Amino acid sequence: MMSSGGPSFCLNIKPISDIVKIIRTHALTRPGAVALVTAAGRRRARERQAMKGKVHKTIAFETLRESEERFRTLYENTTLGLYRTTPDGEIQLANPALVKILGYGSFSELAGRNLEQSGFAAARARFIENIEKNSEIKGMEHEWKRKDGSMVMVRESARAIRDAQGKTLYYDGIVEDISESKRSERLTAALYGIAQAVFNSGDLDELYGRIHGLIAGIVPAKNFFIALLTDDNRSLTFPYFRDEKDSDDHSLVQADNPDSLTAEVLRTKRPLLLNEVQMTGRYAPGWDQRLGTSPKCWLGVPLRVGSETIGVMAIQDYHDSGAYSQRDVLLLESTAGQVALAIARKRTETALRESVEEFKGYFNMGAVGACVTSMDKGWIEVNDRLCRMLGYAREELLRLTWSEMTHPDDLNADLDLFNLVLAGRRDSYELEKRFIRKDGQTIHTLLYVTCQRNPDGAVRQMLASLVDISERKRSEEEIQRQLAEKEILLKEVHHRIKNNIASIGGLLSLRLQSIRNPEAIAALKDAIGRVESMRILYEKLLLGAGYKDIAVKNYVESLIDAIVALFPDSAKIIVEKSIADFPLAAKRLFPLGLILNELITNKMKYAFMDKAAGLIQVSLTKADEHIILAIQDDGVEFPEGFDPERSAGFGLKLVKMLSQQLGGRFLLEKHKGTRCTLEFDV
Repeated sequence: MMSSGGPSFCLNIKPISDIVKIIRTHALTRPGAVALVTAAGRRRARERQAMKGKVHKTIAFETLRESEERFRTLYENTTLGLYRTTPDGEIQLANPALVKILGYGSFSELAGRNLEQSGFAAARARFIENIEKNSEIKGMEHEWKRKDGSMVMVRESARAIRDAQGKTLYYDGIVEDISESKRSERLTAALYGIAQAVFNSGDLDELYGRIHGLIAGIVPAKNFFIALLTDDNRSLTFPYFRDEKDSDDHSLVQADNPDSLTAEVLRTKRPLLLNEVQMTGRYAPGWDQRLGTSPKCWLGVPLRVGSETIGVMAIQDYHDSGAYSQRDVLLLESTAGQVALAIARKRTETALRESVEEFKGYFNMGAVGACVTSMDKGWIEVNDRLCRMLGYAREELLRLTWSEMTHPDDLNADLDLFNLVLAGRRDSYELEKRFIRKDGQTIHTLLYVTCQRNPDGAVRQMLASLVDISERKRSEEEIQRQLAEKEILLKEVHHRIKNNIASIGGLLSLRLQSIRNPEAIAALKDAIGRVESMRILYEKLLLGAGYKDIAVKNYVESLIDAIVALFPDSAKIIVEKSIADFPLAAKRLFPLGLILNELITNKMKYAFMDKAAGLIQVSLTKADEHIILAIQDDGVEFPEGFDPERSAGFGLKLVKMLSQQLGGRFLLEKHKGTRCTLEFDV
């Protein structure tokens, strides 16, 4: 049963039996007392009835006031946007979170906007169609226009409120700003797409085009170019250049050119973001004639492979001085490493393919280690780059075999692939392997191997290229080390939070011992239950192997035991638990724990008030990706006429709000007591 949450009052009224005794005593001791007693009884009855009416009105008023205060606190402080609009687009209500999401200074400013005339009629039409058809929408994702004209991606749930005749009066809704999560999804997709483009592109030109398309998916990139450093490190070439003002026929730009933004990024190895005012102050008139049309906003990031900067990737805008922000700098910088690796890899593949066709040019490149080896693993020819990588003179290297220079732990993997080529089962392979240099140091390389065959199919010789990725490996190891340190720091943060939560719970418990007011005791117990739910969750986060998913069974059972232990008469209540064991994300387990706290606390307080014993059954099951929580008690049922949907109690409102946050459905019904059911998807 769900409590309305209102205060209780005690009246010092004597029992009816005592009043009757008093009346009889007066009747026996006074002449003519019968008539007086009868009149006095009627008067007292009227007084009692009037007093009862006043008490009921007071209770109802206090309940309504407390419920309104709780709702207003939630309404004004939640991070979710809450609104009420009419079907014709008038905004009647909007909480501070929604005002902020849409970039307005106040509700009065936002209220002047009509949704039917705000520039996104297609989304509004789809919203009206769905909600009028289904009476509600859940999790609708679309874009809303902010005050400054920018678009924000939101997830919206709403319900149509209708009158008795079925006419829609208004829509009440909840809005969540999901711009950041969508931006992260696009960034992840772009990084994955760049990695795949290496394999799906036939040549570098196609790869550049694919990269342009992927970058345009996360930042405005109509004007986009890639500049790469030449082999002599003196000049920049522009193998890919797409621009609405200038042609793609760019000559070389000297790497030390002081007027070139691209050269500046290359020299400093740092991102550079400039608007129109900044560029005007930096460059004299005529700069745009020397190095192209001057944009109003320019953003460039270095392309690095390990510690080596191989070029620059840049975007520019000719119309808006504030087209790019620091957020775009971070996004572009996040993709730059993957782009650089993709370009480096594709360039290596291209170089390897050309080396087969033009052997002499291949060895003169010098960008990667290159060699020709025999079937007995000896070196037939090596280039200078490979000699420098391995620390040998050419003559020394030709007297050795590559197998005796391979790190022992990597030899078998290389030999397995090598033998597959000899057996005719493949013509090439690639792998990461370690070599031992002449000075004993180990270097990490990315090895590409292909073969040349005789007309009869037998292998004549093997062609290989080696890229030194030692610096990249060291960077990866450093990243792993830093991640480990951050994980320790995160655990420490969780530990401190858990301790603080425990302190709060302890202070509330101490305060509870000194309070006699029933209302205050009930409120403190509710607060202690919610604090305990958060404490147990943080304890599982702290002790668990990871922070993303938590074992549900251990958490839920611990939480139930902690809640029941708060009640002094809990010994007479039997709690049966049937909890499935499966992992669940912490961000979904947290609202589930709060729901459990509200429902179990409510049953412990109200379901068995007039019973000597009772039973509560809690089950939590998972089928495929669907979760069902059921809580059944055999206590008293909620009274006739009680409507859960219209209840003003804070606990039930909180449960329904958290159920919506989970994207689930909550049901409260009579069933040999009271049964609560929550269903939601993982």
